[in-house]
Amino acid sequence: MISRLAVLLFLLIPWCAWAARLPGSSAAEVRLIVVLQGIPLAEPATAGVRPAGVFLPWPTRKLQLAAEQEAVAQEVIALGGVVDERFDTLLNALVVRIPSGRIAAVGALKGVRSVHPERHFSRALETSVPWVGAPRAWSLTTAGGTGAGVKIAIIDSGIDYLHASLGGQGNPEAFAANNPTTIEVGSFPTRRVAGGWDFVGDNYDSSGASGSTTARPDPDPLDTFANGHGTHVAAIAAGNGVLSNGVPYLGPYTASLDLSRFGVGPGVAPEASLFAYKVFGAAGSSATSIIVRALERSLDPNQDGNFADRVDVVNLSLGSPFGVMDGRDPEAEAVNRLVRQGVIVVASAGNSGNTFYSLSSPGIANRAITVANSLDNGAAFSTIKVLSPASVAGDYACAEGVFTVPLAEHGPVTAPVVLTDPALACDPLLNGPALAGKIALIDRGTCFFVDKVRAVQNAGAVGVIVVNNVDGPPIEMGGRGDTSDIRIPGVMISQLDGIILKGQLGNGLTATLDAFAAVGRPELADQISDTSARGPGVGHGRLKPDLAG
Repeated sequence: MISRLAVLLFLLIPWCAWAARLPGSSAAEVRLIVVLQGIPLAEPATAGVRPAGVFLPWPTRKLQLAAEQEAVAQEVIALGGVVDERFDTLLNALVVRIPSGRIAAVGALKGVRSVHPERHFSRALETSVPWVGAPRAWSLTTAGGTGAGVKIAIIDSGIDYLHASLGGQGNPEAFAANNPTTIEVGSFPTRRVAGGWDFVGDNYDSSGASGSTTARPDPDPLDTFANGHGTHVAAIAAGNGVLSNGVPYLGPYTASLDLSRFGVGPGVAPEASLFAYKVFGAAGSSATSIIVRALERSLDPNQDGNFADRVDVVNLSLGSPFGVMDGRDPEAEAVNRLVRQGVIVVASAGNSGNTFYSLSSPGIANRAITVANSLDNGAAFSTIKVLSPASVAGDYACAEGVFTVPLAEHGPVTAPVVLTDPALACDPLLNGPALAGKIALIDRGTCFFVDKVRAVQNAGAVGVIVVNNVDGPPIEMGGRGDTSDIRIPGVMISQLDGIILKGQLGNGLTATLDAFAAVGRPELADQISDTSARGPGVGHGRLKPDLAG
């Protein structure tokens, strides 16, 4: 039943999956994951095939690994490096900082198996829960359809355990008064969020762009108001639901449940227990070592060295695009070993778009259930209104940018539409003066969305319409880096609608951008989203993702 539940549970998650990028690093110093040759404590597996070899009892093996790691650590220090962390459960590895010119020397040390740069991970219900068939699972005659007895670890930005759908009372004042570095008496754990840990602190950002690169762990895994991603994921996975009158719904859960009664719909497994492992701060990115630490905690929540208390399912709505299936990726290795211990790991394929080999790590792990994202039958889009010429006047579906000023906040923008020159707006604009006071029409592709929007904003444009460069519906445009300087609204329209509007540029094309009511698009149901990453995997070329939902 847990396997069936896991498939349903995480068909939804990739919509909010976060992308990851390889960080830029100082020329003077780099941070590395140094994987050692000894087999970690999670082998031999208690579930799955026992590897060949003779293994010492667990306490003796732990001491042996510590001695082997210390020998390598001393060699790293002699090379001018610093050992920041050590792993011995899912990985046998050191996390080190070393002058960039000494990387090859570290890789050549006795006992070192492989060396990897530490990656930085950044952030890439009413209709969706029924769409994946969850209510039918609730009414199964076999036990477990509602998630009762199942433990789910959410490795993300934490969980707002004060939320009414996650065991709390839903009191905003209680959230505002909560100290996120300590656990107030009686506040945590709750009947829904059974455990967790904050590995980083609210001010953490591994890239340093939006906070401190120093993690400050504490026992309180409360999500931040500025983030909320982990809370969103947890509610999709196992929220109990909140009725329209604000009262938490506590069951029963059956196929006949009227979801129109809810202000916040139930999650896929509304009676499962949640574990909140917080690896992101209020903004910015996280790092490989933090993710692996959370994976290890999922195997041994009470940290007593006995894996009997492991969770049943781990969700990873994060990933590093263009993962390599070479059997050496640290995150994938940790995931595969965790699965061999009997834990189901579900990972996002990533949101890097419809590009071959863009599949993310750790979604490339052989034993992970890797999920692409698709549209459900509740798909809806905002619209722009074309005013003239009359031959093309009307409403056109669009998607607002994530980093542009929301139209509901900015207010309506009505202006002539002018195509940028060049159309991609990646090189210096040749018609900058013509864009002043106009809505800029730009083609998608080649450079980042924020670079396009910033260029036309600097030229005086009052709004942006980006034309998709592939078939399918428009997508939300994600930001990159600091986007606080963006002061204009921006939307994307489909490739087909872009062709129509471009044909009227010489005929007085004028449009209004505003927060118009969303338009339902049920005809798009069950189609893969244009944002979803795809395989095959780089290296061995295995076919993934495994599922789409």
